[in-house]
Amino acid sequence: MKINAKGIVLGFAALLALSVLRSILLSLFKGYIATDLFGAQGAYSYEDQLLIMEQTSVVIVDLLSTLLLLAIPCFISAKNSQGHEQENSLAMLAAISLLLLLFQPLASVIVISILGIVIATLSAKLAIILNKKHN
Repeated sequence: MKINAKGIVLGFAALLALSVLRSILLSLFKGYIATDLFGAQGAYSYEDQLLIMEQTSVVIVDLLSTLLLLAIPCFISAKNSQGHEQENSLAMLAAISLLLLLFQPLASVIVISILGIVIATLSAKLAIILNKKHN
């Protein structure tokens, strides 16, 4: 088992960049939904904000962006460690899970980690296929 530190660092850099991009895009999308629901005044009360977060389109965009936040760093970590893709992808997932423990409740970290195992495995398989094509 060989963990490539360069791949983990590049994965974390991608994670940070994608999380900033996700935050910007999600806030713009929620602003668009608020304007669509409430007109030019937007959503000011807490109940209005909850109504926006319950919209199906916001939930779908939030879910897809969360899945991409797991998949892309795991793929980058796996792609940069030829021959040890699976181990590095799972190591990146473990690092993301430890980082999530700082900001999220334990139950959501467990659910994300279980879902992340599937995503990390698929990312590693894709990295294996792409690494074989480049050799």
